Amino acid sequence: MVTRPHIKKCKNDDRPSIGRYIGSIHRHIHIVIQQMLKPYGMGSGQCFFMNVICHHEGLSQKELSEIMHIDKATTTKALKKLVQGGWVERKADPNDGRQYQLFLTDKGQAFMPTFHGILDQITDGLSKGYEEEEYQKVIAMMDQLQANVVQMVEDVKQRDTSPRGDHE
Repeated sequence: MVTRPHIKKCKNDDRPSIGRYIGSIHRHIHIVIQQMLKPYGMGSGQCFFMNVICHHEGLSQKELSEIMHIDKATTTKALKKLVQGGWVERKADPNDGRQYQLFLTDKGQAFMPTFHGILDQITDGLSKGYEEEEYQKVIAMMDQLQANVVQMVEDVKQRDTSPRGDHE
């Protein structure tokens, strides 16, 4: 074993990083989903937007962004691809002509059982080895982690984040 005395140990090296685990899990799940969706010409991000629209037909783009905790620009980009691909359609809101309601097309609706099957396979793979009680605890912890990170995002948005450090 080579020792490197010039390399200093960073603070908290001994503490397991929740973020590192979540990042790794996210990357690996993304790889699996991308491979499973490849035959359908669909990306994982697009499917998650479709899934929310499926459960909330007629919602606005703003509501979609809020539900998914995703910025409006990302939502706009994903919806553009979904509309162009014939998966989703926008209809003028009868109560507010400035807004659009989002709906799955027949093609989008026909695809949802396939997507839900893929999600079930992934959930089954992730939960392998867990008893139901353990699985429910993991879900509760993940809910708390999500609430924490959403609050962190809100907190940093409210701070002055000037890149130059101008606080005058």
